Parts: sequence; C-alpha cells; structure tokens
Amino acid sequence: MEEQLAKKLLHENVEFVLFTTRTCPFCPKAKAILHQNSFSWKEFNVAKTRSLYSMVVASTGHKTVPAIYDTRTEEAVFIGGSDDLVELLKSESNPPSKGFFSFFKRK
Repeated sequence: MEEQLAKKLLHENVEFVLFTTRTCPFCPKAKAILHQNSFSWKEFNVAKTRSLYSMVVASTGHKTVPAIYDTRTEEAVFIGGSDDLVELLKSESNPPSKGFFSFFKRK
C-alpha cells in the first residue's frame, strides 16, 4: 500500500502534495504559505479520495488535515500539518549559523 501511495505522490510532478477538506481552517493556511513561497502543489480533497487518504493514515498515522508531503526529492517525505510545513520552510530559509558571531545574529 505504501508503494502505491509513493508512486501516486511522485507522479504528480509538483513540489508538495496536500490532503485537505473544504471545512479545515488550517488547509487554506498551508496553501497560502506554499503560494507565498512560489511552490507548486497539488491538493486532494479527502472527501473525494477516501481510499487514497486511508493509505496516508495507514502509512503515517496522521489522521487530521492537512496532511502534507514534500515531493521535491526522489522520495516523497511526509511533513505533517500546516505548523510542520511552517517549521520546515523556516529551517530551510534560516540555516543554523556556526561560529563565534552566530550568538550575536540571533533574533
């Protein structure tokens, strides 16, 4: 089942794949963050793709939406929800500083 999900995720040819619902308050936040950062993404409404979402739950144990995958590498990587997406993008844009003067650069 996981292999089937991985093929589906990587077949989409986008940078992120989101599993969402229309009523989720965090789903628009995740989509807005991706849009603001000029990432490509594909959305699956879980009300319409229940079998695919069942694979997500079975694979990750994540039962809420959005369920977000990073598909920028050869293997799709499960990120989590919208807060996890924010943390991922922050970590990518602010790599940890090294050296003596890094202490003075903290915000």
